[in-house]
Amino acid sequence: LTNDSRKVKKGSVFFAVPGDRFDGFDYISKAIESGASVIVAERWPDDMTDQVVWIKCRNVREVYAVMSAMTQLLKVFHLSLLKKTYFH
Repeated sequence: LTNDSRKVKKGSVFFAVPGDRFDGFDYISKAIESGASVIVAERWPDDMTDQVVWIKCRNVREVYAVMSAMTQLLKVFHLSLLKKTYFH
């Protein structure tokens, strides 16, 4: 998960977060070229490609925050399970 097109790797989910100085929507093409497999945006682009899965939402910033938090929780939970399973 990333909102920075420079950090996109193959299989990434790119969140096109709008901002005052930069609009993530302007970096969708770069994210796709870098290997993003999912694009989350607040509007559909004029040149939608079927290379990726498109998700449209009302507030990308909120969705990104929630998904990031959930990912961190799952990592902690997974590490907890590993410790219980393999180290006790």
